[in-house]
Amino acid sequence: MKMTEITCNNCGKKCEKPSKEINRQKRNGKTKFYCSLSCSTTEIKTTTSNIELKCLWCDKSFLSTTHKSHRTCCSKMCSVRYAQSKVDPVIHKLSLQGLERIKNYPKQKKFICVICGNSFTKKVNNGVIVRKTCSKECYSKLISKLSTENPNCGGETNYKKYRYRGIWMDSTWERDLAEWMDFQRIIWERSRKKHMLWWTDKEDKRRYYPDFYLPQYNIYVDTKNPYLMKCDDNKIKSVIKENNVKIVCGNIEEVKKILTDLLVVV
Repeated sequence: MKMTEITCNNCGKKCEKPSKEINRQKRNGKTKFYCSLSCSTTEIKTTTSNIELKCLWCDKSFLSTTHKSHRTCCSKMCSVRYAQSKVDPVIHKLSLQGLERIKNYPKQKKFICVICGNSFTKKVNNGVIVRKTCSKECYSKLISKLSTENPNCGGETNYKKYRYRGIWMDSTWERDLAEWMDFQRIIWERSRKKHMLWWTDKEDKRRYYPDFYLPQYNIYVDTKNPYLMKCDDNKIKSVIKENNVKIVCGNIEEVKKILTDLLVVV
C-alpha cells in the first residue's frame, strides 16, 4: 500500500498515512491532517469556545459553543417549534395561542347517561364531543332501544357501507350482486323511496326495503345469510302475502342461480 508522509497539525509529529485516504480528504477540501484521533479531537476542542446565545424560539438565554454545528435553541421542543414556524410565518402566533387554549381547557367533562341517568366524567379532546352513555352495557342498551323504536325494521346499523355506481350498498354481497347483474345485463333498481313495502308485525305496520327490484321480471331481490333467513322468515312471508309480490331471498350464490335460471327461461 502506498503511503504519504504528513505532519500533524496539532503536535507537529510526522507520520505516514495511506495515500488513497489522504487524496480523498484533499478532494473533499480538507487541509489539516492529524497523527491520531486524540490529536484531532484536541484540536477541535481548542478551536471552539463556550458562548451565551438567545433561543430563536423563546428568547431564553442558554450556553452554546462556537462550533459550526452549535445549538441555536435552548431545548429540542423549542427547536421543533422554530422549524415548524419557518414553514408558515403565521404558525408561530397560532401555536402560542394554541398553547394558551390547551392550558385553560378542562381535561375532564361531566355527562349524564341517557340510559341509567348516572353522571360520569370523560376525557375530551375538544368541545364538540358528546357522550351519551357511561359504559359499554348502557351503549348496547341504547343501540337496542334505537333499533326497536326505528320504523325501519333493521334499525340503526354500524356496519361498513360500500359505494357502487354512485349508490350506497349495505354489504359486499349487495355490491358483488350488482356487479354480476350488470355483467349479465340485468336491469336493476335500488331506491328506498320508490321501492318500499309495508307489512304487519303484531298489529304494527312496518316498512320493508328490498335490496333490488328487477323491472324486467317484476321481482324483488334480497340477499341474506342463513341466520337472517331464519330470523326474517315470517317477515318475508308477510311481505309476499300482503303485497302480492315475488321476492328472491338467499345467499349470493343461491340468488345468482335463481336469476340465471330466469335468464335461461326468458
